Amino acid sequence: MRSVLEVLEVDSPTLLIAFSGKAKDPSRTFNFLRMTSDLPVKKLYVRDLNNSWYHGEHPGIGAGVDALAEWIRGVIREQDVRKVVTLGCSMGGYAAILLGALIDADRVLAITPQTFVDRRSRLLYGDTRSRALKNKILTYPSAAPQYFRLGRFLRNYPYQGRIEVHRGWDRLDYLHARQIASLPNVRMTLHETHRHDLAGVLKRRGFLYRLILETLDIGEHQAPIAQITERRRYARIRSRVKALVAT
Repeated sequence: MRSVLEVLEVDSPTLLIAFSGKAKDPSRTFNFLRMTSDLPVKKLYVRDLNNSWYHGEHPGIGAGVDALAEWIRGVIREQDVRKVVTLGCSMGGYAAILLGALIDADRVLAITPQTFVDRRSRLLYGDTRSRALKNKILTYPSAAPQYFRLGRFLRNYPYQGRIEVHRGWDRLDYLHARQIASLPNVRMTLHETHRHDLAGVLKRRGFLYRLILETLDIGEHQAPIAQITERRRYARIRSRVKALVAT
């Protein structure tokens, strides 16, 4: 079973790497595949079949974060790309930031990223989400504790790429974002929602696709017409709702 889907035949100097978040059945999906498959850039879709925050085995690649990072570096060298963007939400946001730093990505787009998985921080901040899965991370021989707290890791790692973090009002999302908010290369954007599934909220509002385009420096005239039409449809729906509320 593949943990990576490669779409590299596009003639482009840009590589988008989309990391999937936690899923009940990780083998059934690659996050962002449907939304970005037609974009005029090279793409890697990466999923964690173990829900191990990417510390477990990656079939055909190796075990652990460092093995995955080295494999991605190999793809970057082979494809001779000049710009690399990583993308992910929640667990995928954790991977987008961590792997983005390790491979020296130009930009990171992380939506409600989790920035710590260590037991001490989870107890300190009352983060009981996916407790069993996070406790299991330590049982993987390939687990790398130096990556368990992204704030501490990034403060000691020479990464200068731009990290764009998007979050809502959820308490835990705020606490995770706060761990890296003071870093000079991090920019925070706050959205009006209390949902952890901010990516889904932004998609329904018609903003997510535009956000990805902006991060990739792709103009709307270069984007597939179907996606632009979808975004405009959401914009029309919002306008109608506002009009109804106003009356």
